[in-house]
Amino acid sequence: MRRKLTIMLSAVVMLLMLFGCGDEYPPPFQLFCSLPADGSQLAKPDNSLNVSALGKAFYISDDLVFHLGDRLVKHNLNTLEITQLLPMAFVITDKSYLAIDRQNQLLYFSADYAIYRIGFNGQGLTKLSPDGNGNYCAPALSTCGQYLTAIRDRHISRMDINTMAWIDLPEPDIALYAVYASDEDAYYYYFRHFPQLYADNRVGLSRFDPNTQVSTVFLSEYDMDSSGFDETLKAQVSESGRYFAMQFVIEPRDVGFMFGPEWTRSVSRLKIYDRITGQYIEIPDSFCYAFVPDGDILLYSHLKYGMADLMQMDLATRTSTMIWDGYYIKDFYSYAVTEIIPRDDGQMIHLNAWERSRLKIENNKSFTAPR
Repeated sequence: MRRKLTIMLSAVVMLLMLFGCGDEYPPPFQLFCSLPADGSQLAKPDNSLNVSALGKAFYISDDLVFHLGDRLVKHNLNTLEITQLLPMAFVITDKSYLAIDRQNQLLYFSADYAIYRIGFNGQGLTKLSPDGNGNYCAPALSTCGQYLTAIRDRHISRMDINTMAWIDLPEPDIALYAVYASDEDAYYYYFRHFPQLYADNRVGLSRFDPNTQVSTVFLSEYDMDSSGFDETLKAQVSESGRYFAMQFVIEPRDVGFMFGPEWTRSVSRLKIYDRITGQYIEIPDSFCYAFVPDGDILLYSHLKYGMADLMQMDLATRTSTMIWDGYYIKDFYSYAVTEIIPRDDGQMIHLNAWERSRLKIENNKSFTAPR
């Protein structure tokens, strides 16, 4: 009996110890904010882009923002006017990629698994992809602006914008997003490959030469999700079509279960490829990134001294400068940054970030109070 009681008491002690294994600090919370490119004044909170409600933002100027979410809308930050560009019957089926022809003021997008074109003011809505030819997504303008690529059931399709004639490539059949480099007569495409061995699942960037029918891999990473298109994979191309980048981006999450909350954040390698020089850049411990459309500038956030900062890299010189160190105010810091949205000129930047306190819970009884 005494031995049984001892075992029970030991079990209770172990459980009490486990109950103390949760976070000692208050949980982080999501915070939208903004700051100019010189980092001079952080505005928080700033949800003027209204990303959480309207979807992914393409920030052309303060009076012209496009959102790709459940609907395709136009948003004026100065007047707060929001305009639906599509009839309600249309359903956006690709919420990641919107091809923007700024010179001709045209948008290319995927709705109802087809490719459409529409003017900045909602005029001239036109279906471009053929009927009954599969599901289309991921529209992208070529480097010369005369061609549009899209993904049709994991294959690459290309349309001549002047004639609206399409060609379909039988290979590759693992494409997620592709850009036609007309100066090379080659396709650069992001892929997801599912071989028979799960351990070999890969995502990456390849170049396909249609003349030789050969694909060459430039960037590759172990696939974190083998279920299909993983939305944590962020694959982007610079506006010039010169630089390609990829990274896994994951929101902070509570991984605690029985013994209280326990928050974790994720960083991964940011990989960049320069197709002109063939050079490769890797940034470790990164949270997220974005290209600035006007100029070959990369914005990224990485883990530094326990905080998520904001950095700017001149891709021509490979030099980085800090815009923001990650401090909000004393004892409150940037726990993670999971989206960077620059204005086209790069002079204003919006962040989807997470704030957390450095004060332990017992010393921070009012951490939820407004500051």
